[in-house]
Amino acid sequence: MVQFPGDRVTEQQGCTKLAEKGAIKVSSWELKDPTCCETLCLTLRCSTWDKSRGYLYIRDNGSFEMNDTNGMHSCCCVVQDNIWVENFDRAPWDDACKPAPPPCCCFCYKGVPKIEVMDLGCMCCCMHCDPCCCGKRVVIMPFEMFPPPCCCCRNRVNKCDNCCELCGGVTGNPKIFNPFIPQPKDPAAFVEAAQLALAQAVNRHGAPPDAEEMDR
Repeated sequence: MVQFPGDRVTEQQGCTKLAEKGAIKVSSWELKDPTCCETLCLTLRCSTWDKSRGYLYIRDNGSFEMNDTNGMHSCCCVVQDNIWVENFDRAPWDDACKPAPPPCCCFCYKGVPKIEVMDLGCMCCCMHCDPCCCGKRVVIMPFEMFPPPCCCCRNRVNKCDNCCELCGGVTGNPKIFNPFIPQPKDPAAFVEAAQLALAQAVNRHGAPPDAEEMDR
């Protein structure tokens, strides 16, 4: 096997530092197929769902690497790869000061976001309904407890929000969350592996998050 180790001698810091010199080990995750609604939207704009070049990696140096080509492949032309890396010691995963979401944009808070599985759909007459067959998805919940001035409120749907599960969001789902793109085919297995990778990165680089933030 031919190796190209490179000539770098400058020491790397944080999650950019390789766990093994000259190599990055990854776990590669199968991407989720499109829902019925997504397939219809793509068809209307003459596009297809292309997983052949898309990928989702958890890298052993403490980072995610993604190439999101899903829904970008047109029948008429080839779209460039859309690749980016998120290191666990930088936003959105670090314990840095962040602006609160609307309507409290003038406030700031500190905290480590939580990656978890969200059950899509809604509650109707005490039954869970998923009319678009979206299933479960990985999301990034920025905080468990709302920042000031609402710091006594949890960022989760409760029975007061959905009229005792008669109508509204699914109990336990985050109220405010950010999407995770691209989506893995097995959200639960991916979240379990991602939480382990986040915890290992914390052990290597310090600045541990609050225990409650990593327990789910």
